[in-house]
Amino acid sequence: MICFTPGVPIGICLPNYDDVRAKGFKNVDLGNVVSARFASGEDHLYISPADQAMMQEYWADADTVLTGLHELLGHGAGRIIRETDDPASITNPFTQQPLKTWYTPGQTYGSVFGSIASSMEECRAETSSLFLSPVPGVQEIFGFDGESASVSIHAGWLGMAKMGVDSLEAWNPDTGSWSQPHCAARFTLLRWLLLAGGGSEPDQWPPSAAKQSFGGNLLSLSCVSDEHGQGCPQLKMNREYIRTSGISSIREPLKKMTVGIAVFPATV
Repeated sequence: MICFTPGVPIGICLPNYDDVRAKGFKNVDLGNVVSARFASGEDHLYISPADQAMMQEYWADADTVLTGLHELLGHGAGRIIRETDDPASITNPFTQQPLKTWYTPGQTYGSVFGSIASSMEECRAETSSLFLSPVPGVQEIFGFDGESASVSIHAGWLGMAKMGVDSLEAWNPDTGSWSQPHCAARFTLLRWLLLAGGGSEPDQWPPSAAKQSFGGNLLSLSCVSDEHGQGCPQLKMNREYIRTSGISSIREPLKKMTVGIAVFPATV
């Protein structure tokens, strides 16, 4: 990859024109971007010392798994229901009743969801990648099996949480808005993962002296002092809970986003 602005993606579906993509597209993984991004030890900021070696060895390849799932099955799956789809014959999985809402002529996903459309779609794709990564057989497609598959899943989930912390760089507190849809998506995922297993999340940073650690049985976020004496977030994930409380924490949000996008303005 020679140049891409603004921002540098690590994967993309091409061509990036909806009328062409409706007839097919290619899922592209930008390998030189990935290798450059993960070559620096600085990119492991916010990771606990116990996980540094694992992330150095596995994260680039584990993130390639998530990128493939994100682009091919995250963006590639799902649909918009229109009147011509006979919506009355389709059951809403939340109400168990026939659909009562659908897109009317002239409506598009972008026109209906407006300013949150891109962030919601990216959140659906990112959540899909995490949800599908532990599915039996998926890691093997990308060359992982046995213990290496378990470590790849761990590195991928922890890396996503780390990118959720990184995403705060794109938050503008003055306008209350995000400058990048992927960042809004990853920060949302970070919050869901912290709440998994009865967890908690900070409401300010640095946190009060009374409470310096947050999260549940899956993911913990602690405040530690960096070399400048500033409060720095540090993440640690328990891989034993990825398939239980981890998957449970994102199953319903993923279902709501998928159904909500398909049949807006459905009640989900």
